[in-house]
Amino acid sequence: MVHHFLGATLFLLSMSYAVVYLNTLTAVSGPGEGAAARAQAARLHELALLTLQRAPDQEAACLRLGPFFTQAAIVDSQRRIRFVCSGVVQQIEDNLRWLRLDALPGWHEERFDRYPFGGGTLQRAAPIRPATDPGERLWFFVSVELPSRSWRALISEAAWSFLPFLLFSVLLIWWRARQVCEDLANLDVVFEAFRQGRLEARPPVSKIREIARLQDGIRSFAEETEAAAAMLHKEKNELEAVFSAMTEAVVVLDPSGRITRMNRRAFELFPVNPGRVVGQPLGELIVHPDLDMLLSDGRIDASPVRADLHFDSPRPRVLQVHCSRIRSAVGLLTGTLLVFEEVTLLRRLESVRREFSSNVSHELRTPITSILGFVETLREGTSTEEERHHYLEVIARSAGRLHAIVEDLLNLSRIELITDSQAAGLEPVEVTGVLEAAIGMCARAAQERDIRLLVEPSSGVTAPLNASLFEQALVNVIDNAIKYSPEHSEVRISQEEVGDELRIHVRDQGIGIPEKDLPRIFERFYRVDKSRSRKAGGTGLGLSIALHVMQVHRGTIRVESRPDEGSCFTLVVPVTSPGSGTVDGGMSQGS
Repeated sequence: MVHHFLGATLFLLSMSYAVVYLNTLTAVSGPGEGAAARAQAARLHELALLTLQRAPDQEAACLRLGPFFTQAAIVDSQRRIRFVCSGVVQQIEDNLRWLRLDALPGWHEERFDRYPFGGGTLQRAAPIRPATDPGERLWFFVSVELPSRSWRALISEAAWSFLPFLLFSVLLIWWRARQVCEDLANLDVVFEAFRQGRLEARPPVSKIREIARLQDGIRSFAEETEAAAAMLHKEKNELEAVFSAMTEAVVVLDPSGRITRMNRRAFELFPVNPGRVVGQPLGELIVHPDLDMLLSDGRIDASPVRADLHFDSPRPRVLQVHCSRIRSAVGLLTGTLLVFEEVTLLRRLESVRREFSSNVSHELRTPITSILGFVETLREGTSTEEERHHYLEVIARSAGRLHAIVEDLLNLSRIELITDSQAAGLEPVEVTGVLEAAIGMCARAAQERDIRLLVEPSSGVTAPLNASLFEQALVNVIDNAIKYSPEHSEVRISQEEVGDELRIHVRDQGIGIPEKDLPRIFERFYRVDKSRSRKAGGTGLGLSIALHVMQVHRGTIRVESRPDEGSCFTLVVPVTSPGSGTVDGGMSQGS
């Protein structure tokens, strides 16, 4: 753009100079200052010529007349200089080459060389009548420098000649400058829109080529930036959705340990005001000495670190934290990432698994040890017939116990594999018939201990059941009541319909269950009094099997008990047909 302005200005100045120069060259001499000076020079030459003609000594007269001319000399018809009045001989000879010097009487020759800015050189030659030799023709040559025009006149003439072009240049530059200003104003509006995030703004096409190229570059940049911004916005939304939907709690810290961001799960684990959490120190949100030590540990700078944090309030829970540093592309520390996952149930299940493994190994080891011991004794052959009979009875009881444990474990595994009502094989069954069958199976054990099974009469109720599984649950609960009831007591069995639920109560008069053991009695192999339980027999899996059977039927099992006052187990099963959803496999009591 600047090059355009400079080129236009130089072009206009050149045109103005050419106009002035041509005006000067083509100017016609008139009755002005230049014409008057030329006439005066011609008249002076004529007067000098008369003086020479009358002077007896022409050379002396020529010397007196020489100062009035730039060059003056007396020459003959062959252009040979006879006498120099003034000037340089070489310059006079150069000027004489342009003169013809004809010998016509009374004729004179004149030549005028005009200067570009006025004035010029007037060369004039005229014949002299010699006084001594009438046959010889001499010429009086003079050269006069006529004054040029004054600088003021030249400047005035140039100014008036340049004025139209100057006005045109100013108008052209103003028009171009106005276009440039409008284009720059449009670009400023577009840049302001970009600053506000409106990347769809575009500048109008400019008529100036350089600005148009700049606008093309801006449009291409805006389109690429808009596409990149759309991609970043999409990725941001996806990351935000993932960040919010994570089941782990995420907390981001700045290098000074202040919170910069938390996801939804973090607010659930650590109830705080979302509007005031940003910028707060982590120690004010999560108070735990192990976490402070973990963040200050130098190992976290080299690689991520994991640890379990145990909290007692607002409830006992275990959180696993994963700590890692956040660094920039050049390796500068920009923050710390903390990922919290609640593993309370997982740790509890791990503890249950360890206890289960320990209990299984113990329950199996006891009868196996008895079998191996008595078999070894029998192999020695030193026992009497009565002792051998006793040993075989012990081996048979131990084998029967092993068989019962294995059968219960298999039954429990099969029940846990049932995930919906279709797999459970539920169908409408009269509950009274299932209850009578279960009581019949427990009648012999009750008779051996002189325990009466009292069943309260009730109307026939039909419920969706798997008859064999539900009967097994009833048998386990009634058999448990018989084992832990004193001899010559009674076990009362009743049922009632409450809303859309059927409740079966099994109440005994046994030793009862301590309150601290109530949450765990449905765990596998859990025994309140291990010594008494082993004397009573059983595998330690009966109540656990009953719990899983009730979960298959979308029901529950509850217990109410006090030491030395007996216990009451309640089996609750829905009367209406359950849906085909997934069975909740969690333990509702004490697990």
